[in-house]
Amino acid sequence: MIVCDDREPQGIEGLIADAGVPARRHRLDVGDFMFYDRDEALHLVSRKATDLFTSVNDGHINAEFDGCLEAVHSYGSGQVWFLLEGVWASGMPGQTGGMAYFRRKGPDWFRKEHACGNATKALLGMQVSFQSAGVQFLWVPDQAATVDMLVTLYQRGQEGWPSKLTQRLTRRPLKWSKESKVQHLM
Repeated sequence: MIVCDDREPQGIEGLIADAGVPARRHRLDVGDFMFYDRDEALHLVSRKATDLFTSVNDGHINAEFDGCLEAVHSYGSGQVWFLLEGVWASGMPGQTGGMAYFRRKGPDWFRKEHACGNATKALLGMQVSFQSAGVQFLWVPDQAATVDMLVTLYQRGQEGWPSKLTQRLTRRPLKWSKESKVQHLM
């Protein structure tokens, strides 16, 4: 089951349940979502959208991730995930304007909501800092993709985190050539 913090948008647990994963609302001390994988490891997911740079500037994001990492480490096993929701784009090189945040406003298009001053390097630095601290940084375009990502994380956790990237794919031998050089080339 995915537990959604009760401060998350109303109905997000229903969208997760509609995708086939049980979900409920409950007040979480740390993180925005929580679940256990097949091996009972704890997974905490934090989500930010337009409030990203406000959270950085007021120190909330540091406290949140310190709490998440401490909870996972004290539990014994697990992972902290960070979902950056929305489309963030930087200005053209040599121009000012920093980062602009775009939110989906219809089925096929995004609209600029606001811009943050010279924040391009700050966002890139955050990604590196999160990864080096052990927080998995994932980017999703909107709330629907957040739900899809949560469902995918949960399902992969229940399956033991399988990945084609970590499993060698078998190469089928060619039947029309017995020469190993031709087989290797093909």
